Amino acid sequence: MQSQSQFTESTTKLLEGFNILREAASPEAWRTPHGSRLLPRPVALEALAHHFESEAEALPLPQPSIFDPEEARRQWQRYLSTQDQTQLERRAVRRLCWDLEIAATTEFLHLLDKYDRLLSASMILGLLDVHHRLWMTQSSTLERCVAKWLRDYQGYNQVLLRLAKVADEVVGQQAAAQAAARCTSNGKGNARTLLTQRGLALDTPYASAVAEAFLNIALRKLECTKGIQEIRFLCEELIPADRDLLLPQTFATAVKGVIKLASLNSSNPELRDVAKNFVLLEPRLGDPRRHPGRWDNNRLSPEAEIVKSWLSEEDLKFFFDLLMEGQEDRHRRREFWLQYVHRVKNSRVAIGKADRQRLRFQLNDLEKHGRTYASLGDRNARTFVNTRASENPSAFVMDFGSVIVVEFSQTNNSCSIHEARTSQIDLQADRFSKSRLKKRPYSPGWFFHDAGGSWMIKVQQYLAQFGIRD
Repeated sequence: MQSQSQFTESTTKLLEGFNILREAASPEAWRTPHGSRLLPRPVALEALAHHFESEAEALPLPQPSIFDPEEARRQWQRYLSTQDQTQLERRAVRRLCWDLEIAATTEFLHLLDKYDRLLSASMILGLLDVHHRLWMTQSSTLERCVAKWLRDYQGYNQVLLRLAKVADEVVGQQAAAQAAARCTSNGKGNARTLLTQRGLALDTPYASAVAEAFLNIALRKLECTKGIQEIRFLCEELIPADRDLLLPQTFATAVKGVIKLASLNSSNPELRDVAKNFVLLEPRLGDPRRHPGRWDNNRLSPEAEIVKSWLSEEDLKFFFDLLMEGQEDRHRRREFWLQYVHRVKNSRVAIGKADRQRLRFQLNDLEKHGRTYASLGDRNARTFVNTRASENPSAFVMDFGSVIVVEFSQTNNSCSIHEARTSQIDLQADRFSKSRLKKRPYSPGWFFHDAGGSWMIKVQQYLAQFGIRD
C-alpha cells in the first residue's frame, strides 16, 4: 500500500515537472510584462519555443487514408448486397469518407450515423473535403451530417478543433461568404492565406467560392470609395494572390468592374494607371493589341477596346513628351492627334537606335510595367548603323482601321497616311523599316508639316474621306 502511495506521489511530481518544462519552453516565459527578456541569453531555448509555436500554427492539408481505394469500394459493394457491417473494415470506411462517389450517398451517411464508434479526425476531414469538392452540387444531407460531426468533435486534432470554432464558415451554402466577410472585417485578406491557415485544400469549388467572395467584397468597397488604395489592393494584392483560385467568369467580372470604374472616373488618372498596369502584367490578359485572343477568350472584347484607347493615348503622350523631349512642337502635332486618338484601334511606337540608347533606363522601367515598343531601322542595315541621330528618328504608328497614320519624331519626315487595304504595315511586328513607313513626297497621303498649320486642315479632310472625324 505504501509503495503504491509512493508511486502515485512520484508520478504526480513527474507530471508537475513536465508542466514546468512546457511552460519554460513557451515564448511568453522569456519576456517580462514590459517586453524585455527575462534572461540575457536564452537564445537556444527561446528559438526552440518559437519553432514549436510555428509548427503548431502550420496546419498540414488533410490527406486520405493510404488504404487501397479499390478494395474499399469492393467492401462497400459487399456491404450493400448483404447489409452486413462485418464486410466493412474500419480502415475501408475511413478511406470511403474521402470518396466523392460514395461519401455523399444516403446509404453511406446512414451507415456512419448509426456507426458503433465515434468518427475519427480523418473521417470527418474526408467528409468535409467531399463537401467542398461537391460544393456546386451540394447535398443537404451531407451538409447537415458534416456540420454535426464537426461541431461534436471532442478529439485532439488541431485542424478539426480550429475548424469546429468556425463551422459556419466551412459548412453550408453561406459558408464561403461568411468566411470572407469575417476575415475582411479584421482587415484586408485573401482566400489563399485563409484556406492555408485552416488546413483546407486549394483545388476545390469551395476554395473558388471563398476567393469569389473576397473579390466581391473588394469590388463593392472599390465602387463605394473609388479610392486609389482600394483599387491597388484589388489589382496588386488580392487578384495576384488568389489568381489560381478564381474561375474564369469570376476573373472576367472583376476585370469588367475595374475597367468600368477607371473609365467612369477619368478625372482621377491614378485609377486608370493602376488598371492599365494590372491588365498589362496579368498573365491571363496582357496588352490587348498584342494578345487579342486572351481578351476574347475571357469575353472581354469591349473592355479590350477601352484599354486600347487608353494605351494609344499613352503612346501618343510617350512619343511627344518623352521621345521628343526638348524639341519644340511648333506644328502642334501633339494637340492635333489628341483629338483623334479616341478613334485609334491600334497603335505602336517604333523607337530609333539613338532614342533607345538615350532613354534606355526609362524604357527598361516601362517594360517592367508591361509596356512594349518596337525598333525602327531601315532595310539597309549598314546605313542604319552609320546614320546620324537626326537621320534615325522614332515613329508613332496609329491604326484607324481604314488607314494607318505614321508620324516621325523628326518633322522633316512629314506625316504619312497609308490606306490599310494596300498597306503592308504589321503593327504586331517588333521591328519597322523607316523606308516602308515613310511615303514618297507628294504621293497620296503625304503631308508636309508647314508652320502655318495648313497641314492639319489637309489631313483632316483626307481622314474624313475614310469616315474618320475628330
